[in-house]
Amino acid sequence: MVWTLKIFKSYGGRVANSMWLNAYHIFSASAATGIEDPAWLAVVNQFVQNERTIHLEGVNFMRATLSTARKENFYDPKTLRVFELNSLGGRGGQVPMMLDLALKVKKNVAFGRSGTSFYRGCVFPTEVTIAAGGAPVLTSPIDANLTAAVNAWPAAYADELAALSANLVMLDGGGTIEGGVETETRTVQSFSVSGLSINKRNHRYFDTARSDDGVGVGT
Repeated sequence: MVWTLKIFKSYGGRVANSMWLNAYHIFSASAATGIEDPAWLAVVNQFVQNERTIHLEGVNFMRATLSTARKENFYDPKTLRVFELNSLGGRGGQVPMMLDLALKVKKNVAFGRSGTSFYRGCVFPTEVTIAAGGAPVLTSPIDANLTAAVNAWPAAYADELAALSANLVMLDGGGTIEGGVETETRTVQSFSVSGLSINKRNHRYFDTARSDDGVGVGT
C-alpha cells in the first residue's frame, strides 16, 4: 500500500499565497497497516521534526494529512486522516528572504532518476549571495549546515517507518495505483541539498492541486 503524507505550512497567517505544502510517499509492505494505526502519529511527528531542522522559526507548521495515494491527485479523499500541528521552524531568523525562493533537496535512489523537493521559508537574506548572471546561491556555511540537516533525515525516521514495515519511496511514472497499491516504486535512500530555485507560488506547474512537489499555493 502506498500512502501520501502532506505537511502544510504557512508564513504570515492564513492569507493568499502564504500557505504551501510538502508531500512524501510511503510504501508499506504490510497488508495490516491501516490509516488508523497509532504508529502513524510517530511517523508524522518525526517528518515534521525533520522539516523543522531546515525551516526558519517564522514558518508555522499547521497540519498534516495522511491518505492513500491516487495517480490523479495524489490522495483519496475517502481515506483521509488529519493531524493538527502547532510547531514552528527550528532555525533562528524570523524573516525568510522571500517565499518564492525555495531550497532544492534531492531525493537520491539506488537506480533511475533522482527526485527533487522544494522547501520554502528556509533561508534569510544574509545566507544568500547572487552569482554572476543573477542566480541566488547559498553561502558556504549555510549550505554545509542545511546539507548536514537533510543528510540526517533517513536515520531519524528509520525506526518510525520500520514499525509500519514501510519505506519512503518515489512513484515511477509508468506505475499505476489502484486502491493505494503502486506497481512500481523506488526507495529514497538519502537526501542532499541541491541549491536554490525561484518558484512562483501561483505558477500552474507548481499548483498543489496538480502537483505534490510542495511548492504550490496550498489550500
